[in-house]
Parts: sequence; structure tokens; C-alpha cells
Amino acid sequence: MGESLKSTFLLILLLCLSCAKKSDDSVTSPTNIDMDKMRWNLSEFPIQLKVSANLDPTSQNIVSDVMDVWEAAANINFFNATETTPVLNFTRLSDYYYSDKNVNGVYLATNEVDELGADSLAVTQIFFTRSTDSSLNTYYHIIHTDIVLNGFHYDFSTDIHDNANYYLLTLVLHEMGHVLGLGHKSTGIMYPYMSTDDKQDSLSTYDVDLINSKYNPANSFMAGLQPENSSEVLGGEVEERILLHLPASRVFSIRLIANSFQKKSH
Repeated sequence: MGESLKSTFLLILLLCLSCAKKSDDSVTSPTNIDMDKMRWNLSEFPIQLKVSANLDPTSQNIVSDVMDVWEAAANINFFNATETTPVLNFTRLSDYYYSDKNVNGVYLATNEVDELGADSLAVTQIFFTRSTDSSLNTYYHIIHTDIVLNGFHYDFSTDIHDNANYYLLTLVLHEMGHVLGLGHKSTGIMYPYMSTDDKQDSLSTYDVDLINSKYNPANSFMAGLQPENSSEVLGGEVEERILLHLPASRVFSIRLIANSFQKKSH
């Protein structure tokens, strides 16, 4: 009887461990990542970016317009023309990656999502590997990105005169900077907070300089990542992830709590 109980216990333990591993398949997000070293390889452009089908046509056009803005700033064809992807509404951010690693997406989540709290308007998750270029300089090689807009707690507007909701163009302009490997900055479109009064619809000179410093082919670092550079070395087996949240301005915390309660009660 004792051996039987022991075997049963071990079986339950193994099942628990198996279930835990299956449900915890997200990649741990490291800390203290130098975003100045985060980038795609030039040979990987243009990347395919798809837009969730629950974004209306006007919003989808805004995503396309934002792509054009970043491309014009760097004079690089970063993106392919946008296509739509089915509405997924996953409850875990990692599932947006694991469901199809070939789809870099812009999603409007209308349900609650783990790791996307009520204080964040959106999150961009970047999957990357630690790699080296032909000169053995270490950098973070982006292999996948997803923008997830927090449509469960917030409403977004395509009308620049709407001061009650968050302006979608500014939000996507910020998040697309993350897709290209930019981190938060103390000024410009990559500022780490957004309020309903923020209506930036173009890049500042600072933003343009920022993206050019990262991807200008004349940059000595980027020269090691050119398609014709056959001696490039990619490290690469271990996938890591970093989450970049855009919090709502704290000024609106009371309204946020009210909106969150109202949506959850329906």
C-alpha cells in the first residue's frame, strides 16, 4: 500500500510539473537591456507586419501611414505592405508569438491579457537573441515583434480633435519605434508616457536622428550587418524577450479606474 501511494504521489507530481511547464511557456524578460544595441539585421528588411482584423479600415490605414513615416525618416524600406491577420484575443502575450512565429502583428486586444495591466495603453514584445556581428561586437538581434493595444481598458480615436480618448496615430507611432528596436527616451515620440492630449503625428528631428543612428548603413556597426557581408556571425539559439509598456499619463488614473470597473461589469 505504501509503494502504491508513493507511485501515485510521483505520478501526480510529474503531471503537475508537466502542466506547469506547458502553461508557463513565456520567455523570461531580462532586465538592463541596452536598447541602443537592439536591432534587426538590414538583410531582413522589409519585414512582414500584419494588422489585426478587428482594427477598422481607418485604423489599418493609420498603421500603414506610420510605417511610411518611419521609412521616410531613415530612407529604408523597413516593412512590406500590411495585410490583415485574424482576431486572436489571447490571454497571454507569449501566445501571439508562439501561435505563428512568422507573423509580426499589430493587435487590438479586447479581452484581458496577462502582462498588459490596466495602467498600460499598449505593449510591444520583442523576441531576440544575443548575437555578434562580423567584428565580434555583441548586439541584440530582433527575431519577432508584436504590438498589442489595450482595447480592454482603453478606447482609441483616429480623430485628432478627440480629447476624450487616446490618439491612435501617436500611440502606433511610438510602438512602431519599439518594433524597430528603439527604447524609451526623455523626449520625442519615444517618451515613456502618453496622455489624451498627446497628438504627435510626425517625427521630430530628434526622432529622425535616433532611427538614423541605429540603421544608417554608413554606421560602422551596421556595416557588419549588411547583406553582402558574408562573414557575419549570428549567435542565436537562446530566445529572450523584452516587454516595452506605454503607460497612460498618471493624470488620468481616476478616469482609468472608473472605465476599468465599467468594462468589467458588462
